[in-house]
Amino acid sequence: MHHTLCRTSKLRALLVALVATSAVLVPLASTASAAPAAGGTITIGSKDFTEQFIMGELYAQALQHAGFTVKKKLNLGSTTITDAAVRKGDIDIYPEYTGTMFLYVCKLPYTTGISFAKEFAADKACYQKRGLDLLPSAKFNDGNAIACNAAFAAKNKLKTLSDLAKVAKQTRYATIAEQLTAPNGVPWLKKHYGIAFGDTKTYDVGLRYKALKDGAGDCVYAFGTDPQIAAQKLVVLQDNKAIWPFDHATPVVRKGWIATQDPKVATTIAAVNALLTDAVMTDLNKQVDIDKGDPADVALAFLKGHGLA
Repeated sequence: MHHTLCRTSKLRALLVALVATSAVLVPLASTASAAPAAGGTITIGSKDFTEQFIMGELYAQALQHAGFTVKKKLNLGSTTITDAAVRKGDIDIYPEYTGTMFLYVCKLPYTTGISFAKEFAADKACYQKRGLDLLPSAKFNDGNAIACNAAFAAKNKLKTLSDLAKVAKQTRYATIAEQLTAPNGVPWLKKHYGIAFGDTKTYDVGLRYKALKDGAGDCVYAFGTDPQIAAQKLVVLQDNKAIWPFDHATPVVRKGWIATQDPKVATTIAAVNALLTDAVMTDLNKQVDIDKGDPADVALAFLKGHGLA
């Protein structure tokens, strides 16, 4: 703006007119260029494995394309770390899994075979008491599983987790450290199936499949959308007692936060989640884990293919 002192009545009249119209002109110009970002920067977080990196990128890049100012804090760590980060306001959104919320965070009593609708409702009620809220889940279910080398499964006639219980003492199990004590982990398997592995070794989440590939393990703690299952032709054992809950990825936000944002925040994230089926998420994970693509590049290509970037 130029500020000029004027003595003539003509110039004074002109200044009055400019002042009067600036109140309208300036907000209209700023609204046209940055309306979606009116709520400030949106910080997207994630946990510390491939699927979370991809989902964090999908949310962040879709929101950026919709006109929002976005900051990424991906690869934060475990559920404990990401949960604390969203509660403190260090991040605004991160994807968590409904089964993890149910058993690990809320420690709710699990009834085998519970419907997803009941599981989600229980999670939502629990999280609201904790000052958090849940947005609608993605379509895919990244549930817990145990997958075994095909030769080992064939030799021991393994089709179900009950079958595994019979040969568990002769089984080398590759898992991740937190599963040794997690409510849905090794103790859970022992409680419901009587599974007690003769040899359990822990690996980094990205290396546990390598153990099977290298002949150092027979069965592995798996997630339903792991691309290594198909790549290594592993046999996923049926959870015949339905001891593991659904694990749909679900955006977690602070209670009341979404109401302070432009409605396009929720609709943009919902549009992304609606595309993420089991097959789609498995393929996206494959592009990173097997094909060695960059999560940001993989996410961008996917969003462009669906008109979201």
